[in-house]
Amino acid sequence: MKRLRLVALTVVVACAAAAAAFAADALKVGDIVAEPGRRTSGYLAVPDGVDPGTRIPVSVLAGVRPGPVLALVAGTHGYEYTSIVALQRLRERVDPGALTGSLILVHMANPTTFYGRRIYFSPDGKNLNRVYPGRADGTLSQRIAHAITSEVIARATHVVDMHCGDGNESLRPYSYWQVTGDRALDEAGKRLALAFGLDHIVIDRERPSDPERTLYTSNTAVRRGKPAITVESGGMGLTDEASV
Repeated sequence: MKRLRLVALTVVVACAAAAAAFAADALKVGDIVAEPGRRTSGYLAVPDGVDPGTRIPVSVLAGVRPGPVLALVAGTHGYEYTSIVALQRLRERVDPGALTGSLILVHMANPTTFYGRRIYFSPDGKNLNRVYPGRADGTLSQRIAHAITSEVIARATHVVDMHCGDGNESLRPYSYWQVTGDRALDEAGKRLALAFGLDHIVIDRERPSDPERTLYTSNTAVRRGKPAITVESGGMGLTDEASV
């Protein structure tokens, strides 16, 4: 009987050790920390510089089991509302306690253009999706890009940059699949585009290859070896259900 109890205790200890080995770690984005199985929201601070800074609303959903970290980036342009609404809904629908891997939800990458009702350009006259990977000492758009590059893309394994037609654009839904010549990376990007499920995919071979001049959100991830796509769904400043 004593031997039986000893065997049982050994099994319990071994199982506990195995569980600990496969336990997920807390996920930190800026000052936002989510423990495994938890959902945390807050702001990624972009400090003042040559012009005033801003705060980017972010949610971090840390799964109970380790796995990929998917970053979903919404609101790069101020009039692209569908992605902003979509991530607000997604935050409540995903249960971190049932999740393998984690999610980083950037609810509004460019708050100044959203609140200023601007279509493309920030108050500094720049298009956020043309200044990546950004600069810590640059103007506001460049500092936003730097913050997203260093705090979001750096922690993700996969990235989806979510857009729609701006206030003056009506687009059919489609994804950009970026082809680089790296077979494994390209295949992973294709799988990501197919999984996203939009019925048209643009094959893109024209993005810059210099990691210090990536310009675009998704290209910044790709040039750092991470599968990423850009998606378009909706337009004209609308938030129709199908596009959301």
